[in-house]
Amino acid sequence: MQNTKTDKLCTSCEKVKPISEFYLDKNKTDGHNVDCKICHKQKAIETARGLRIKALTQYGGVRCAKCGEDFFEVLVLDHINGGGTRERRETGRSGKSFLYELQRRNWPPGFQVLCHNCNMEKI
Repeated sequence: MQNTKTDKLCTSCEKVKPISEFYLDKNKTDGHNVDCKICHKQKAIETARGLRIKALTQYGGVRCAKCGEDFFEVLVLDHINGGGTRERRETGRSGKSFLYELQRRNWPPGFQVLCHNCNMEKI
């Protein structure tokens, strides 16, 4: 049986867990997220992976433009004309926040998909 003060039902895994297993969320009536920390993290990982797949697809597919490598885990977005380091320093954006910014700007030109090795060859 669920004790509303110390336990909570996770809407994702449908398990009753201690309230400490939930992130705080001031917008919820009980002050905690509806998903437990484990489920919340898993959803965030899935969302980030989906965004990454979408970005790679927008910029040429899930294959290195130079060597053809298609192992997803080693593919990266490359600034075709350089400037990635400068952009990260100026905007403070990298990783997921950078991909959200590209999506917000409707996938602007100037990027390509490279594998990590081919991207490092450019340095």
